[in-house]
Amino acid sequence: MKKAIKRIKANHPDYGYRRVHACLPDVNHKKVQRLMQTLGLQVRSRKSKKFTTYRGTIGVIAPNHLERDFSATARNKNG
Repeated sequence: MKKAIKRIKANHPDYGYRRVHACLPDVNHKKVQRLMQTLGLQVRSRKSKKFTTYRGTIGVIAPNHLERDFSATARNKNG
């Protein structure tokens, strides 16, 4: 059993216990997992990258082509 697991892992090093179990259908998946753990053949799970929507510089003010004055002279009064 251990030789078969080692042979499969040698050909496919990124296989976890589920895929190894799929190659050995007559063996219980828990037994495959336990043997892989004792042999030190467990695959490390990849950490997913943190999702972000940032795409570069933000907050760039557009140039004032119209030269309009939006300052208020008093509260709720347009200039």
